[in-house]
Amino acid sequence: MPVSGSDATNARCITAVIHSGSDDSGQHVKLELNFADGGRQWIEIPYSRAGVVIEAIRFGSEIAKQHRSPGTPGGQPMPELSSPQAIEGVNANAYPGADFVVLRVTLAEGVPLDFRIPLESVAPIQERLQLAVQLAQSGKPSSAH
Repeated sequence: MPVSGSDATNARCITAVIHSGSDDSGQHVKLELNFADGGRQWIEIPYSRAGVVIEAIRFGSEIAKQHRSPGTPGGQPMPELSSPQAIEGVNANAYPGADFVVLRVTLAEGVPLDFRIPLESVAPIQERLQLAVQLAQSGKPSSAH
């Protein structure tokens, strides 16, 4: 679902987050953004809505991924870049009879992110985590990700 219309075509392109932090009360996340046109602007997001904004960015990223070329002009695969995030906690919960579990990952900054994981995906995730733990404990470099 690409976005179109005059408002969407006039959108400013964010090129970097210069600073991030909070207001004095801790009720708002503040970001200083750098734009492609050279401008800078501070924005603030209510702390209680930070997870919703992250989810909207993630959803938009998935839509963008579906609409862009899978490779570079030279034929190389496009790198999918992500910055590893430090977490302070993980919790899981489910409802009787549900076909999913909810995994809550709390980032080091205290921001909770909830993930709905289908039951059939739980065992493969557990296996991959166990392999990753074994590899990390072995001290040997990995041959694949």
